[in-house]
Amino acid sequence: MSKYGENIKKIRSVRGLTQSHLADMIDVSRAVVSSYEEGRAEPKIETIIKTAEIFHISIDTLLKKNITVNQLSGFAIPDIQNPIKSRGSQKKSDYLAGFFPEGVVVLKPEQMEANNYVSGGQLVFGLESKPLKNQLSIVEYKDNFVLGTVHAANEKTIKLEDREIQLQDVKRVLKVFGIFNPVSLIERSENRLLLMEQRLNDLEKRLKLVEKSQK
Repeated sequence: MSKYGENIKKIRSVRGLTQSHLADMIDVSRAVVSSYEEGRAEPKIETIIKTAEIFHISIDTLLKKNITVNQLSGFAIPDIQNPIKSRGSQKKSDYLAGFFPEGVVVLKPEQMEANNYVSGGQLVFGLESKPLKNQLSIVEYKDNFVLGTVHAANEKTIKLEDREIQLQDVKRVLKVFGIFNPVSLIERSENRLLLMEQRLNDLEKRLKLVEKSQK
């Protein structure tokens, strides 16, 4: 049995996705996602490939290894939550433009309308694209950024989640290719876990010494 079900459950947990959200992204039903996670079914090859592409994880890792939080973070990014002191008066947007490939748009949750895909501290990465069915996208219209899954698109409208948007009002559509946690936030959590593990190991050693002295 592959690690697929266990890994998509971890992906959902880290990315804050429900089974329904993930089902929309990989083009299956919520019940099918549930069967994968519970080990009652194995995914088709096209589902595996789509999952690997969406979350930028190799198929080998997705099927055979336990995915780590760092792998789900994608890559190290500069701290854009606080001013970049080493860059002097340089604007954050200029700094990011030099860090990421040309054309990549980086948005924080507070820049978008409330949605079920991202939470505080996360970053969304997008590239301009045509609106495609079942694609997780950001639609910019009327000075708003709306994140969701495209359920239908034609020459006049885009149906994003339960909202119908007139194409004439749309400035651009961005295909979401990654939702990431800033590495600095992850490192603090991991450091706390490592410290806790170290303390538990120390306590275990002390208990063994006590038991040995009492014999």
